Amino acid sequence: MKPAERDQLLARLDERSLNTWHTVEKIEQHQVIQNGTVADLVSRVATIEGTGIGLRMKISGVVAVLGFIASQVLLWLRQAPPM
Repeated sequence: MKPAERDQLLARLDERSLNTWHTVEKIEQHQVIQNGTVADLVSRVATIEGTGIGLRMKISGVVAVLGFIASQVLLWLRQAPPM
């Protein structure tokens, strides 16, 4: 390989290395933005799912209480003397 060819090859390799470096820097900056966004979304989903579970627990509790009250009323009606 002649010295001129070697110099051209080294210049191209240096340019590719710089392009790769700049691209990686851009990707890293964008990743920082995405990580913040992803963390916010994960937090929102956890809150929404947690609220949904809490709401379901409350509804099932109300249904259970109403069922218990209905069973007690039926027992009371069976035991009440006829009018």
